[in-house]
Amino acid sequence: MKSFIQSDAFKNLTRYVTTLYAILFLVNVFVKSNVLTWATAILLLVIYFLGFCIMNKTNRLVIGILAVLGAALLVFYKVDTAGWLAAIRKNASTIALIYFASILSMPFFYKPYQAELKNVCEKYIPSPTIFLILSGIVAFFLGFYMSMAAIPVIYALLGDISKEYKCHRAFLMTICAGNALIIAAAPSTGAGVALPAYGLSYTEMFRVGFPLAILLTVIAAVVNATTAKKEGAINREKNTSIQVKWSNIGMLVFIFLLLTGLILCIDNFTSINVLAGVSLLALPFALIFALVQGKMDVFKKRLSGYWDKGMLKNPNTMTILGIGGFVGEGLKRVGAINAFFQFLASQSSIALILPLLIMLIAVLTSIIGVHPAAMGATLAAIVKPELLGVTPVCAAMIVLLGWSISLAASPFSAVTNLTSAQSSENIWSFTAGKSVKWVAVCLVVATVLIDILVVLGI
Repeated sequence: MKSFIQSDAFKNLTRYVTTLYAILFLVNVFVKSNVLTWATAILLLVIYFLGFCIMNKTNRLVIGILAVLGAALLVFYKVDTAGWLAAIRKNASTIALIYFASILSMPFFYKPYQAELKNVCEKYIPSPTIFLILSGIVAFFLGFYMSMAAIPVIYALLGDISKEYKCHRAFLMTICAGNALIIAAAPSTGAGVALPAYGLSYTEMFRVGFPLAILLTVIAAVVNATTAKKEGAINREKNTSIQVKWSNIGMLVFIFLLLTGLILCIDNFTSINVLAGVSLLALPFALIFALVQGKMDVFKKRLSGYWDKGMLKNPNTMTILGIGGFVGEGLKRVGAINAFFQFLASQSSIALILPLLIMLIAVLTSIIGVHPAAMGATLAAIVKPELLGVTPVCAAMIVLLGWSISLAASPFSAVTNLTSAQSSENIWSFTAGKSVKWVAVCLVVATVLIDILVVLGI
């Protein structure tokens, strides 16, 4: 197996299959062909095989079990061919984005932005705690409209700097938390599920969800900083002699705003799925910026490096994400899950901790492979405010905060998989059991805040 993986034939197969999949997926965004839908599904199966080959033994065992479980559930529930096709392609757009994410981040390497941010940190931010808080908040605000497309951007800008503070793993957990918590406040996926389920306006959701999400982002950063310090994170002396070239910071802000604006235009003025839209945007965005800034040499060098090395890592992340979505399609059909939520809602003696239990279920099921979005939609259908004795806003916050935290803790979510792909870190090193501390604190704080909202009748 090892010799096969290291062979040129395997590497070329990886490059050509993933590239062909990415191209056909984008073409199908416009032509919507059944032939291309089936073709991309077949290519995904090949990608899953390639990813399975390059995984370590632990990941291979987990993914193998999940694949068998997902297939068994689809067979048990007599899912038709269309259902199997949907399960295989569950995360098709996110898998395409994994391919294009590295290209999207290239403009952030055309000038010494990282060095400039490092200068800002050295001159003004001596503490890893402040650095992590800043990282989490930036991840939240970038993700507010860019969704998980913000992950490669934030990592490109601050990933290397986090290593200077010796808090890289804490940084990964923090940006995942900040990016995932947008579900509770942004006008995106979470709002699309919660607003119709609870009859809320976006303003009603935003005025509660936004401050809660920001607060939990900061708390996650502080908890992760505490852990990082125990693991050797360091404070750094302020170096007031360093000169910050603010024109580079200004250009960085401009790229942020331009990219955000373009993604917003795609999301609001086209019918294209925003993840597919970001994938479509990646290459022309990187190329045009290279031409305008006279950095075609950097563009070509980074693109060559991606073809030679970076692309070979993609199938691992693609497979984890794809099989996670596949098994989630089977698990969401299990009627016992619905019955369990109804049982919890009927127990008045556990009213104060009921939000915690519901959010904990979202987190635990996501860790074993249930897609957080599938569980979020299921919870929104089952967790009724009249059963819990809470307002629609509180019921929505229970669902959305549980969904958010599960996205950041699950080794099968798009957020954590994109983070793993960008950092080349084993996804299990900053999710699941490794994220217990910050997840536990955020769940408890979220429960207390929701209970306060209940008392205030908000």
